[in-house]
Amino acid sequence: MIIKNYNEHQIIPITERFSEMGVSVRFIEYMDVGGTKNWNPEQVVFGDEIRTIIATRFGRLNR
Repeated sequence: MIIKNYNEHQIIPITERFSEMGVSVRFIEYMDVGGTKNWNPEQVVFGDEIRTIIATRFGRLNR
């Protein structure tokens, strides 16, 4: 799970590590599930942001 200002800096290292191994990486957006009290929308790194970060480093992404 990617959380803004917490671990989004790990997106590229994780992607690099597992792409070297031929493993597809999937990131989970941080979101409210069942009314969790600590959920804050300002902590969300949305999928389009994650894809942009990865595409900036590796080029166009295939879905």
